Amino acid sequence: MLSAIRLAAAFLFAGAELDGKIVYQTADYRIDILLLGSTGKPRIELASDPPLERQEIIALLLFGREPSELDDDQAATVGNTDAALASQAFGLPMLFLLASTPVEYVGYNPETQSYSARLRLPGGASMELGSDLEESNRLRLRKRLARHWVIETELRGEEEGNAITTFIEWFNRY
Repeated sequence: MLSAIRLAAAFLFAGAELDGKIVYQTADYRIDILLLGSTGKPRIELASDPPLERQEIIALLLFGREPSELDDDQAATVGNTDAALASQAFGLPMLFLLASTPVEYVGYNPETQSYSARLRLPGGASMELGSDLEESNRLRLRKRLARHWVIETELRGEEEGNAITTFIEWFNRY
C-alpha cells in the first residue's frame, strides 16, 4: 500500500531536479524510497523500518517477499535491479513502470549499461522493454493466441531510425 508521495513542483520539466519521497507500507515494514537527482538520471535511495539490506528491500518491492523466499530467476532479478539502480541506469518512466506492473524479470549488464525488463500485462500478455542507454531502445509485446500460437510485435528505436516487426509463431514444447 502506498501511503505517501511527495515530488518537487519542477517534476514536469525534462531534466528537472528530483526531491521526492515515496512511503510504502506493508504489515511488517515501512519502506522509504527517496527520488533524488534529475528526471533523466534519477538516484534512488532505499531505507526501511525495521532496517533491511538494500536487496531485501528490492525483493519486497518487486515480489512482496524476502530474498530467502525467491526462486533463482527472481533472485537474479533483484540483483540486476540493485545494480541498475546503483548505476542510475533507469530513467524515471522506467521506475514508474516497474512500480506499477507485475515484474517477471529485470536484467542489467553493467559493462554495456544495457537493461531489459519483462512485465506481465492483463489478459496473459507480456511486455519487454530494453535499452542500452546510448543508441537503441526496444519494446516487445507478446500474447498467446491459442495453445501453440503466439503473436509478437517489436519496436526498435536506433540512431539510424525505427523498425517494427511482427511475428506469428507456432511452437510445440516436448
